[in-house]
Amino acid sequence: MNNAEIRATTSFQIPPEAKPFPRIVTENELNYKEFSQQPEYVQANRELISNFVKRLPDNFRHVDIATGTGLIPQLIIDEAIKENKTGIIFGIDPNVTSLNMAKINVRGTDKVRVEFIEGMGQDLKQLLKGKIPPEGVDGVGILDALHEIKNDEDKISVVNSMADILKPEGLFVFNSAFTTMGGSKEGMTWGRWKSKAMELFGRKRDRSIQAMPIHSPEEYRKIIENAGLNPVYERLKIVMLTQASLEAISKYPAFSTGVLEDMPGQESIPIVDKCNAMINALRSLDIKGLPRVWDEIIAEKSATIGPSGTIFGK
Repeated sequence: MNNAEIRATTSFQIPPEAKPFPRIVTENELNYKEFSQQPEYVQANRELISNFVKRLPDNFRHVDIATGTGLIPQLIIDEAIKENKTGIIFGIDPNVTSLNMAKINVRGTDKVRVEFIEGMGQDLKQLLKGKIPPEGVDGVGILDALHEIKNDEDKISVVNSMADILKPEGLFVFNSAFTTMGGSKEGMTWGRWKSKAMELFGRKRDRSIQAMPIHSPEEYRKIIENAGLNPVYERLKIVMLTQASLEAISKYPAFSTGVLEDMPGQESIPIVDKCNAMINALRSLDIKGLPRVWDEIIAEKSATIGPSGTIFGK
């Protein structure tokens, strides 16, 4: 969400029963960038990307969906250099502001080139027309992003679009900390944090309100398998997030909005107030850190032998 959309919600008045809390962050600080730079988050993604890059050919083409400010392309470049591999990475994202940051953050090298493109994950064939070979690319990935697509049909469409541009036996990489297993460690503390943030608005969770849908690792695996992608690596990885990381993720509008989605009247509360409530609640409860469980999958595209003996994607 851009700043104009955030400002458009500022007509909300905190109800008199709410507890006053300080405004720690401003609208201009609301983004994903700070969380994406937290050491434990970077390391969690680096380990998966290292595993993935080792499986890519020596000269590869990779497409990164929801590339954001460029963390994943940079990690791929770093690991490719270690493995003495060359290639090109296409980073796709609909957010122009994030792409502009990515272009500053990630320059590429003489061995691994990077190109950032504005667009949606469902439109990969059109976006990459003339940029990738007819047989497809060696790798595609969507890291820490698929869960943000609310509609299941859109989730499926994005994964199918990724599989469609992948060459037979090409590789798909995915992870998410927002599954039914994501908060399974210290689940009660995650719940107390959410309840405390709602309390600051003088409200409680309404279980009749549909919260952001959360899928199980098994459900994500099924979406991936139905696209003709066969998992070759799966892991549930526990990552300890520090207080600094928890505050940083609270500044990301999609996170704080998602957490408070089943709070009555939340739609009229400015996003900046939701983010500040999450940080104030965290500090009030003195939560020093919390574990989060990342679901990780690397999958290979199925290949079928055609009647003429040629190999084509399933």
